[in-house]
Amino acid sequence: MYRTCALGMVAIFVLSSMIMVESASAQTIPKPSVPEFTLRLIDSSYDISPTSTVHPYTGETTTIDGKHIESRTIEIRIKNEPFTPFEIQQGTANWSVGYFYQIRWKGNFETDWHEMFLISDGLLGRDSGTETVFAPEGTYSEIEGLSIQRQGMYTTFPPHSKIDFQVKAMIGYIHRVVSAIPGGGWLLTGESSDWSSTQTITIPSSSSSVAPAPTDSLPNMSPTFPSNANSDWTLTLTWIIIGVLVVSVISLLLYVRHLKRSIKPAFNVIKN
Repeated sequence: MYRTCALGMVAIFVLSSMIMVESASAQTIPKPSVPEFTLRLIDSSYDISPTSTVHPYTGETTTIDGKHIESRTIEIRIKNEPFTPFEIQQGTANWSVGYFYQIRWKGNFETDWHEMFLISDGLLGRDSGTETVFAPEGTYSEIEGLSIQRQGMYTTFPPHSKIDFQVKAMIGYIHRVVSAIPGGGWLLTGESSDWSSTQTITIPSSSSSVAPAPTDSLPNMSPTFPSNANSDWTLTLTWIIIGVLVVSVISLLLYVRHLKRSIKPAFNVIKN
C-alpha cells in the first residue's frame, strides 16, 4: 500500500509539471487598450545663482553673475492600464514581455506625423505607477518661441504654433533580426493598440499665458490588478497545489487505516 501511495504521489507531481509547462507555453501576448493621456505646456523656467571662485595663485576673486533661464516643457501624462511583465517562449528562446509607448507629433496644418522613438534606440517604457510621464523640455523666448533639441524632436516652434500629439501602446519583446540593412534591424514582436485621439497645444507669444510648473505629482502607486495572463497562471497553480494536498491527505489516511488493520491481527495472535 505504501509503495502504491508513493507511485501515486510521483504521478501527481509529474502531471502537475506537465500542466505548468503547457500553461507557460500557451501564454499569449494581450492587445493593449488605446491610451488615454493629458497634454499641457508648463513653465519650467529656473534661476542660476551667482558663483564666486578664488584664483589658487593670485587670490583674485572671480564672480559669475546669476541668470534667469526661460524654459518650457511639453508634459504628456499617460494613464497606465494594469499590466504585469511576464516571460514567453518562442522556439528555444525565452523573452521578457514588457509594456511600451510610442508618441508621435506634427504641426496642426501638417500632413505627415513624426514618431518620437526608434526601436533601436529604445521605446518609452511604462512606469510602475498609475501613469507614465514624458516631458521634453526646451528653451523659450517670446520672439523665437520654443526650441526643443532631443531625439525625435529637433525643431523650434515659433509663437502661435499649434502642435498635435497622439499616443500608442505596445506589449511585446524587442529583439534583433538579420536583414539586408548593415548591422541588422530591431523589431518589437507583440501587440499594438490603435493611435489615440489627437490633442493639441499652442505655443504662446507671452510668458503670462503658460501654466506654472506643478508643485506636486500623483503618487507612484503600483497597479493592484495583474494582467489576465498572469491571473490565469496563478489560478491554475493554486488549483494544482490544492489537488496535490487533497490527494496526499487521502493517501495518508488510507495508509494509516491499512496499517491499523495489519497491526490488529498480529496483536491478537500474540495475545492468544
